[in-house]
Amino acid sequence: MKCVNKIDWSKWDHLLGKDTDRSLAKDIGCAVITVSLRRKKLGISAFIRQFFLDWVKYEHLLGTDIDRRIAKKIGCVTNRVTSKRKELGIPSYTAKNPIIDWEKLDHFAGTKTDPEVAKIIGCSTRTVYDRRIVLNIDAKQKCKINDWAKWDHLLGTDTDYKLAKKIGCASATVSKRRKKLGIPDFVKPQKKIDWIKYEHLLGTNTDNKIAEIIGYSTTCIRRKRNALNIPPFLPKSEFINWKKWDHLLGTKSDPKIAKIIKCSPKSVYNRRKKLNIAPYRGGQQGPSC
Repeated sequence: MKCVNKIDWSKWDHLLGKDTDRSLAKDIGCAVITVSLRRKKLGISAFIRQFFLDWVKYEHLLGTDIDRRIAKKIGCVTNRVTSKRKELGIPSYTAKNPIIDWEKLDHFAGTKTDPEVAKIIGCSTRTVYDRRIVLNIDAKQKCKINDWAKWDHLLGTDTDYKLAKKIGCASATVSKRRKKLGIPDFVKPQKKIDWIKYEHLLGTNTDNKIAEIIGYSTTCIRRKRNALNIPPFLPKSEFINWKKWDHLLGTKSDPKIAKIIKCSPKSVYNRRKKLNIAPYRGGQQGPSC
């Protein structure tokens, strides 16, 4: 790309935000970041490319369902649907929905699962759930356990989830039964660490690495190390004799120089900034703003 030494912004300011920074930078003949910085300096919002929507095709859908679902159907963001609906003065789907006459429908609660009842009534599952809670009606379970005598001895010996899988019911059913019988929740026994064997490792490597060696959690290693007032392991920072390498700064990209020196690109970047050396731009001087 051919770069100019100084940009006459009076020619270009009126175009900022009318197209992408990349497109404008191409027209001006400068770096994208130069355009971006100028636009931000003037407080101009970035250009957002939006595809054209033929609302004539979709206006009949507005307000017939929640905006999120209509947006999904059309293939755009929810905000565009909401904005268009408000622009046309169409009330939202939830606002138009009549109040549910629960007196006629309460008999459904608990007789079927909440999603099934919601489908019959034509409302959300959450609405049915909230109503069922108000009426203190238990949810319909996919399976009913008649003989707990077979399973009571297992309660608290494993997680409710695993027992529910074994019994063939919801974990909430197992949890409710366990609490009813006053049985405490299952707590997985913790493996005891023989710290006499491993204390000498603390602080000699990262907590993560030591956790891998011992086969325990990083949190446990960190707590033990802190309890013994052992400082965390900090890898030695790379020592670079910059006198040997300073002449390369700005002559190649930072990652390429880092590869030659065998250090991180960040180290090269920091050194170059410290010496106030401009970044490498393929042999061309970048434009000044």
